[in-house]
Amino acid sequence: MAERIIPLSRKYEFLGVQPFSEVRLRAPTYKEIYMDGIGEPRETHVVAGQPMVVTHYEAIDRHLLNVCLSPSYDALSVLEAHDAIEVAEAVCDFFIRQPELSTPST
Repeated sequence: MAERIIPLSRKYEFLGVQPFSEVRLRAPTYKEIYMDGIGEPRETHVVAGQPMVVTHYEAIDRHLLNVCLSPSYDALSVLEAHDAIEVAEAVCDFFIRQPELSTPST
C-alpha cells in the first residue's frame, strides 16, 4: 500500500509521543472513502464556466484519523499552520496522483 512521509519544518513534541519531525501516512481504503462515507477531500465544480475547487476539511481530518501511521493522530494537534497544510495536501494527493508502480525486473 502506498505510504507518504511528510517532512516537517521542525521537531514537535506532544505528551506521550516521541518527538517527531515527520508524519507518515498510508493511503485511504475503499472502505474508508465510500463505505464509511468519508468521501473525497476535494471536488471540482464549474461556476460561470470556470472550475472551482471545494475543499472538505472535515473529510481531510476524518481521513487523517484513519491513515496517520506516526505520530499518533492526536499529536497532529500541535502542528503549526504551514506544516498542517502540508499534511492536509498529502491527504489530498492520495486522490489526485497515481501511486508509482515498481518496474518488474527482467
